[in-house]
Amino acid sequence: MINVVTILFESITTWLCLHIVFGKKIEKRWLEVGFSGVYVPLSVLCSYKILNKFFIIFIVVCAVIWAKKMFDEKIKTTIVKSLLSVCLLGLIEVVVVFAFDLVFETFDNEQFICFLMSIFSAIISILLYIACFVVSKKKIKLMINKNNVFFLITLVLFFVCIKVQFEHSRQINYIVVFFFTVLAVEMVYMLRVQKKVYELENANLKLQMHNMYGGAYEELLQVVRMRQHDYKNQLSAICSMHLSADSLEQLIEMQKKYIDVLESDCKFDKILTKCNNSILAGYVYNLCEKMHNKGLDVRYDINVINRDVDIKTKEVIEIIGVLLTNVMEYYDKNSHLEKVIKLEICETNNVYKIEVENISEYIGYSEISNMFECGYSSKGENRGLGLYSVKNVVNKLNGNILVDNILRDNVNWLKFSIVI
Repeated sequence: MINVVTILFESITTWLCLHIVFGKKIEKRWLEVGFSGVYVPLSVLCSYKILNKFFIIFIVVCAVIWAKKMFDEKIKTTIVKSLLSVCLLGLIEVVVVFAFDLVFETFDNEQFICFLMSIFSAIISILLYIACFVVSKKKIKLMINKNNVFFLITLVLFFVCIKVQFEHSRQINYIVVFFFTVLAVEMVYMLRVQKKVYELENANLKLQMHNMYGGAYEELLQVVRMRQHDYKNQLSAICSMHLSADSLEQLIEMQKKYIDVLESDCKFDKILTKCNNSILAGYVYNLCEKMHNKGLDVRYDINVINRDVDIKTKEVIEIIGVLLTNVMEYYDKNSHLEKVIKLEICETNNVYKIEVENISEYIGYSEISNMFECGYSSKGENRGLGLYSVKNVVNKLNGNILVDNILRDNVNWLKFSIVI
């Protein structure tokens, strides 16, 4: 029985190491429990020699498949990060074994010592998880490079050597541990270097985005400034309308029509003043103008405080572009519907909330789920990549997508809510 509990704690440690390396919080999903549900029974069968020890390879394969399903990353990235998870697991167990080797000269009750080691390993992994996600609230981002694969494999082999030797002799070869530690430190150093490279690439991306979109935004801002100078002339025109009006009722009607024209011309100017991110403001402004020119009634609310132009800006632009383009194409196909679109973009502490609503026929939840599958589209062949790419972007940024049908005044609205 104590052997089963030991394996259970080992599965918890492995499970937490996978979450730490993949940078994902634990979710309330049956798939989470499924990891221990497969790992523990198979490991118990191997420990009691009911299954051959080579069956452990099958357990590893199952763990990789679980990680692919759970974290939804590319298979190459999943394999490399799974190897890195093994390295983290190895470092934790080596630390615990070192501590126990210093405290206990001999292990009289090996099963009980292994049980204690598994508990301490689980505690360390829990503390690491808390440090990564609860205290700092920063997810670990590991830049995986093909040059690191050699070091990852070497670390795994060293860990296996230490594990096998300890299982047979219950003693530690400190030379092997030393090389294991050196490789681990070198691996950490390489990851830090790659992080700097990542930051440099991010800076280059900012520069490229400024070069691509910055000029357009400056032109838009210049237009708004010119309109501001023209406001006095417009006010003078409104004030002098009484000279040509025959009656008070006619004056009110003339002023109302003139004000409506002015309001229509300046409808999207608030985007440029309520959005501090210049690149995003210019993009949304142009897109809203395009929809307005196509006859869509665009109702928007935007509030973006963050001025930084970073990779997230690029992702937000991609999401908004896909959602609004889909709405325009939907209204082109269903011209009998009232062409109204609601757009909301709010940002707080670099967390974006994007909501897009449009009048739509009722869409079942099974079809909503299929919308985000690769290749699914009602527009013909070689389409259906837009929402699929949105799902990938949101998953990469650990965000959330909610799609729902909302009934207002007997009219069905389709609402996309995205938080990243």
